[in-house]
Amino acid sequence: MSARTELKGFAALAVLSVPVFLLAMHQLGGYWRAFALIAVLANLAIVWETVNRSAIAGLLAGIVAVLALFSWGRSARLVTVCLGIGIGSAVLIVYWLSLARMPINVPAGDWVFPTWLIDYERQTMWRHVWNIAMESPWFGIGVNTINLTPGADVIIPGTNDTHIIPSHPHNWMIEVLAETGVFGLFSLCGLIALSGYQIIRSYFADRHPAWLAAAGVAVGYWTSGLFNFSFWAAWWQLSFLIILAICVAEASRPVSDDLRQNRENS
Repeated sequence: MSARTELKGFAALAVLSVPVFLLAMHQLGGYWRAFALIAVLANLAIVWETVNRSAIAGLLAGIVAVLALFSWGRSARLVTVCLGIGIGSAVLIVYWLSLARMPINVPAGDWVFPTWLIDYERQTMWRHVWNIAMESPWFGIGVNTINLTPGADVIIPGTNDTHIIPSHPHNWMIEVLAETGVFGLFSLCGLIALSGYQIIRSYFADRHPAWLAAAGVAVGYWTSGLFNFSFWAAWWQLSFLIILAICVAEASRPVSDDLRQNRENS
């Protein structure tokens, strides 16, 4: 197995680690700032070399969210610059993917998304799991059982050994819907919305950059999770919660009145 394939899982963690390294660059001084910059560049290089599209989507969504939060309520010029950076980054990434990831030997089908953007294997999985979800839409079929359903081991046409549900559908939203139903999915979405509101509210309260990092981590996690690991993967959830806790802990540190005034004026 190639190093590129082996590093895909590590590359996925860049959506969580890059915002924290950027926060370290801002908060720390001296050689720590240089180390943080090297870590950011190394993580981005791994994402680029592995062409991890879920990580790219998470990073891009995190960038847009942080820029929008940072520019909210500020000068029109700053808002314009932030919007330009966000939209420009999105356009460049999408254009690059359309050139670098043009698939071959794609089976004929009515694909919802371009297969260079989201591969047909994932779209096949999502369609299959959606049909399972509609069989028990309210309460689902049971947590972490989607790969045990009939037909889960069917090979996807055009692949050598990829099951229609290898172990999970590579999308937390449709996975939670199928396994816990509408009530489970709506409860989780409510929790996500509430935590997002708390991050935004806390940022506007003191303009601490750690809340920006927390926003980038959260948006990156939930966005990249639409394409990668199982929602129930313990290492993935714990990585998110631990790194988010680091951001919140940093934001909770007491600051001087002068520093708070500088943040409000910046």
